[in-house]
Amino acid sequence: PDDGLTVSTGKPFEITATLKNTTGVIDAFDLTVLGLDADASAYVPERIVALFPNSDDTATIRLTLPDDHPAGETQLRVKASSQAAPAIDVLDHVPIYVEQNTRASIKMFPTTLVAGRTGRFGVTVANIGNGPMDVALEPGDGGNDFTYQVEPKAPQHIEAGDTMSYQVTLNG
Repeated sequence: PDDGLTVSTGKPFEITATLKNTTGVIDAFDLTVLGLDADASAYVPERIVALFPNSDDTATIRLTLPDDHPAGETQLRVKASSQAAPAIDVLDHVPIYVEQNTRASIKMFPTTLVAGRTGRFGVTVANIGNGPMDVALEPGDGGNDFTYQVEPKAPQHIEAGDTMSYQVTLNG
């Protein structure tokens, strides 16, 4: 996006927060990142930033989103809380775009089969990425010794965290 940060799941990224003490007393500000999943990590080296009156400083916040954090736009919020005046909280919104991480797990059952000229297998495809995906099974063998039929035939839309089952019939 034009006004945000593009990030990948599982990879650290940094945001910065600039703090300004506009009061007439020395103050310290406690930084907190809001809007994260429980599995996300946020490291704020200077969690508490002390500032003299009318001075400013910048704090760097290092974040890592878990692999299953949903793809797409999201908003993080950085909260700066004054220790001298607890009623003063400042929230800054940080738009980020989380890239899609396409991953699938495929299992076939049974894994071996003794049969005549026809064998049937079940195949389960699990979407273990962070966004939707379209899947079409196209089995094949190197020697063209077999023919295959797959049900369902059309590509299937699988949302993140969901699974789809297929039936594969092998003739040879």
